[in-house]
Amino acid sequence: MTSATTAPSLPDTKLEHTGSLAARNDQGDPADPAKQALVASITTALANVDIQLGSHLWSFHDPERRKALSRMRDFLQRIREGSDRIAPDQVAAIHAVVERAAKNDQRRGRDNAWDLAEELRRRVYDAHTDAGLLLLIQREMADDTGVCYRNVFGRELPSALATQPLAATFRADALEILRCLHDIRVERVRLDRARDRMWQLFMWKLTPVLAGLLLVLYLLQPDEQRAPVAIFAGAVGSMLSAVLRVRDGERRIQQIRRSMSLLVIQPLLGATTALVATWVSQAHLIAFDPTTSPSGLALLGFLAGYSEPFFLGTLNRLAEAATLKADNSQDAPKSIRKSKDDPKPRQLPT
Repeated sequence: MTSATTAPSLPDTKLEHTGSLAARNDQGDPADPAKQALVASITTALANVDIQLGSHLWSFHDPERRKALSRMRDFLQRIREGSDRIAPDQVAAIHAVVERAAKNDQRRGRDNAWDLAEELRRRVYDAHTDAGLLLLIQREMADDTGVCYRNVFGRELPSALATQPLAATFRADALEILRCLHDIRVERVRLDRARDRMWQLFMWKLTPVLAGLLLVLYLLQPDEQRAPVAIFAGAVGSMLSAVLRVRDGERRIQQIRRSMSLLVIQPLLGATTALVATWVSQAHLIAFDPTTSPSGLALLGFLAGYSEPFFLGTLNRLAEAATLKADNSQDAPKSIRKSKDDPKPRQLPT
């Protein structure tokens, strides 16, 4: 980005007020036919968005979709208010996006509404005053989390960009930076969304396979070794654990998006861990006798489904014990091992 050595003179009033910059930000005649057509399309788009928002006012709806539609309405209003500051060479591109929002022949889903809202957000930058762009640039300078200029490009934003008086190329440079960061952020969200869909598709394919295997393993057990209470308790524990993670987790919105697949796969995972825990208990590999405490068996299944560290810790300890036993057997003196030639074990000399 380049900056001019000499900056145009600015009024003495503060930059946060937009009125003093009207002459500088005016990129064309507000009565231009292209801008008049843009404003008319925005009015139609706003009416269409309001209809879609009102159609689900009294019925069950997707909160994310309503949020995206509300953002679309907000961005459209901002573009209409700042239409006189839009550069003539950007009017056609903005009009094309607004025309898509004005179409009322389709009901937009959550993802389509989000995508269109983000396209409108990118076009809102052109309707900002220099004061608004400066505030956005200063916010980017202070941001050090997520997809920010510092993390993306590995360096700080040039301080001269926000130095008073503003350079002649400030508006073009600021718009280029904001559009670039916006595109990167949108691409990151779309990538996460694609991964989330792949995860859900995998879960839906895994569900019938896991359910079938779990049922076969349960039916193959002798009647006296079946523990349906423990298996159901494991499913309940797994569901409770999932609900608590969604409530307290950092990625709870993404977990909520997966709620339908979680409602199916999570109980199966809990039932499976509980079934394995009952095998461990019935093999007396842990200090727990299920015959003396039926309610304790249900508690064991619940803990196996609820606590991943409990279940994995139990399996890891059993694996370590088996490995240690095998290592000790290999390291034993050959003089005390049985062989085909000498079936009787030899005693070590005292």
